[in-house]
Amino acid sequence: MRKIYSLKYASWFVLLVAVIGCHQDPTIPASGIPGTCQIYRIANINEGVSDTTTYAYNTFGHVEEITYRQWSKGTLTNNSRQNFTYSADHFLVSRIDQTTLYTGGSQTRDNRGYIYTYQDGLIQQVTINNALSGQTLGYNRYTYESGKVKTYVEANAQQQPVRSYTFDNNGKLAQVTEAGTLTAVVANGKIINRTLTNGTRVVYRFDNQGQLLSDSTVAGSLQIMRKYEYDSYPYWNKTQLLFRGIPSLDLGGHSYVHNLTKTTAAQTQNGRTTPETLTYRHTYTKAGYSLGYARGDGFQQRIVYTNCL
Repeated sequence: MRKIYSLKYASWFVLLVAVIGCHQDPTIPASGIPGTCQIYRIANINEGVSDTTTYAYNTFGHVEEITYRQWSKGTLTNNSRQNFTYSADHFLVSRIDQTTLYTGGSQTRDNRGYIYTYQDGLIQQVTINNALSGQTLGYNRYTYESGKVKTYVEANAQQQPVRSYTFDNNGKLAQVTEAGTLTAVVANGKIINRTLTNGTRVVYRFDNQGQLLSDSTVAGSLQIMRKYEYDSYPYWNKTQLLFRGIPSLDLGGHSYVHNLTKTTAAQTQNGRTTPETLTYRHTYTKAGYSLGYARGDGFQQRIVYTNCL
């Protein structure tokens, strides 16, 4: 028997997979479903656009299927589904992504498969292929030293690196090479400065928990500066079961620790500055998890949990 959880929110389908998929070996609980809060529904309410994502979990508590639909002004624009398969000892062994996009009366389909290979309980490689033709599309590879990740490389079908990350003995990011990036400066495990091949420069600042505090982008005559503020309550991804044997890698970007409460932005071009401030007013469960927020521009998010007060 599996549990079906419905989820609605805008444009976070891929992000969710990334968040859930970047977890490492959990302690196997006596019973699969967590005894505390577990997220099962998020609803984002915005003008003209709606998204519905439904989560199905197996009896152990791991996500087994994710279905996603997006509508624009009542017309279906995206219909996607992901299916996860696990071994008897709870390792993720495969994933299938199926996406159909609807544009102007036509359909575009994308079907991808992910095969997970382990050695001694640690992920070694993820092979990405076209789920219909079987053609290899790329690889994600891991190497280890003393049981800790040393390198993580995302490669194309020709096995040429597209992104490469190297970690120090403490598991912090030490070096990164990315296609489209000329230079990337890493400090204390975070990318603090990035120069793209097109000349765009981005500077990042983080707090001691790894949360992004600010970023500034300069692209020709355009300059954009943003600042971010957070509450002290846990982000909802803390309610998800971890993927066994897959390290939780910090690739130098924002760490999802707490909930966003305010963003301040200023865009300057040709001497003219356009400011924008958005506030996020959250309500919380007794356990401290966000029940969603009302944003200053009218956008609303609603979150529902199971096993949670």
